[in-house]
Amino acid sequence: MAVTNETNTLRDIDRLLAAADGGEATRLKVLHNALVKTTLAVESDPSEANLRAYEKADRLFTDMVRRLDEKYFPSAPPPRVWKTRLDALKYLQDQGYKVGRSKLYKDAASGLLALEPDGSVTEKALKRYVRLAGLKKLSEIAAARGPDPSDLAVTKQKREIERLTEQVSKMRLEREILEGRHIPKDEVYLELAGRAGMFELGLRELFQDPAKLREMIATVGGDIDRTEDLRELVIGWIVTKLREFAELGEFEIEVRG
Repeated sequence: MAVTNETNTLRDIDRLLAAADGGEATRLKVLHNALVKTTLAVESDPSEANLRAYEKADRLFTDMVRRLDEKYFPSAPPPRVWKTRLDALKYLQDQGYKVGRSKLYKDAASGLLALEPDGSVTEKALKRYVRLAGLKKLSEIAAARGPDPSDLAVTKQKREIERLTEQVSKMRLEREILEGRHIPKDEVYLELAGRAGMFELGLRELFQDPAKLREMIATVGGDIDRTEDLRELVIGWIVTKLREFAELGEFEIEVRG
């Protein structure tokens, strides 16, 4: 059984309790009390049941301390170290730097790239080398040179293709309109408006015609019980007008500004 260092444990608890929120602090206290209780139980009676209870309490408490410590007191990652010059070279190339093996080895021999006694390369030494050697990333070199002429040519060609495609589509639509396969939207709206006006005019003439009005009066003879006869008469007239409206051919619409 591992022996808990009480002084270190209390120091860790005080530090974490000061940083943790209410719920976390309560759980940490409960787990610590459980650990102390099971520890005392094992010391007085090291039975298998007491040992299992202690191990569980210790595991839960240790895990809680670790999680809170990582949350509130994150430690900085240790500096990177590359075991060989080749490992350092691969790292630089993966980062996009333009540097070859012969150059890096030559700079290491001259001391521009500082090596450790065992031949390893520290992160600090590698950053210093990048700065002193003036290494540039391929993306930075490309940006300094400006756009590739071949890329500009491809872009120009794509735009020309798009322009020609749009022009062909427009010519095809114009041809289909001339062939009567398409009707401009404005013309459709104007046609519908004209036909609606013709229908309204027909209905107005229908109910303003004295002969029609006399026919309506004669049909019912002033008898309000014959409203059904009047309704059928009017509906018949409307149906006739609708049929005439549907059979309208071409007509001209005069638009006055």
